[in-house]
Amino acid sequence: MKRPPQFATEADLCSAFVAQLPPGWTAYPETAGWDILLVHTSGVQAGVQAKLRLNAKVLAQASENYWDLENPGPDYRAILVPAEASTDLEALAAYCSMTVVRCWPPQTYWMSSKGSHSPDLPGTVGSHESYWFPLLPTKRHPLPDYVPDVTAGASAPRTLSRWKVSALRVQALLDETGYVTRQDFKALQIDIRRWIAGGWQAWLEAVPNSSTDDIGFPHFRRGTTMPDFGAQHPEVYPQVKATMADWMPKWRSAGEVTQ
Repeated sequence: MKRPPQFATEADLCSAFVAQLPPGWTAYPETAGWDILLVHTSGVQAGVQAKLRLNAKVLAQASENYWDLENPGPDYRAILVPAEASTDLEALAAYCSMTVVRCWPPQTYWMSSKGSHSPDLPGTVGSHESYWFPLLPTKRHPLPDYVPDVTAGASAPRTLSRWKVSALRVQALLDETGYVTRQDFKALQIDIRRWIAGGWQAWLEAVPNSSTDDIGFPHFRRGTTMPDFGAQHPEVYPQVKATMADWMPKWRSAGEVTQ
C-alpha cells in the first residue's frame, strides 16, 4: 500500500514549518515574492519558496538573477520541501547558493509534536553554518507595516500589498469618521480614481451637501459596492485601526476618531 505524502499541499508544508520557527524569527507570508520571508530580530532575512517536490522550477523561482543584484533581496535564499523529497538537485541548489530545507510534519514518531526541519536557520550574517550561503544584498526587502494575515504557499495567495494596507486605512477612516477626502488618498499614497469611477458601481459616493476642496472634490462615504477589505484581513485590520494615530493624515483632527 502506497504511503500517503507527508504534506498534502504546499500551504500545509509552510504552516508546519512556520510552527517550528525558533525564537527571534518572524514569518512574513507571501511577502516580496516569497512564499515566506523570514526576518530575524537582527534584521537578517531569508527568502523561502516552498514546493512538494525539489525540481528545476522551484530552483528557478528561488535563484538570484543578474537583474536582482541592484534590487532589494534577502540575505539567504532557501527552498522548503518535505523531508521525503528527492535529493537529486540538492547539490545544484547549493552550487547556486540556495539552501534546501527539509521539513518533517508534526507527530512523526521520532520528532517533536511540532515537527522539525533541517538545517537549522542561520543566526546573523557572518554567524552561520556551511549549509547557508550569505548573498550580501545591497538592500534588504522592505517590510510591510503589519505581518500579513494570509496563507503562505496557497495556490492562489492573497497578499498584504502596500496598496492593500492603504485600502485598509481608507476603510478605517470611513468606519471611524464616516467620510474620506481626496487629501486622505493623497496622504495615504493611493489613487482615488479606482474608488470613485464607474458610476453606480463606484466604491465611494459623494456625501450630499459636503464642502469641496480646491478642485471641487466633495467628501465621500462608503458605497454599497465597496469591498470589505477588513473582512479579508481580520487580524491586520484591528491593528490598522489601533494605530490610527500613527498614520492618520495630518490635516485631520485626532478627535474625529470614534472613542
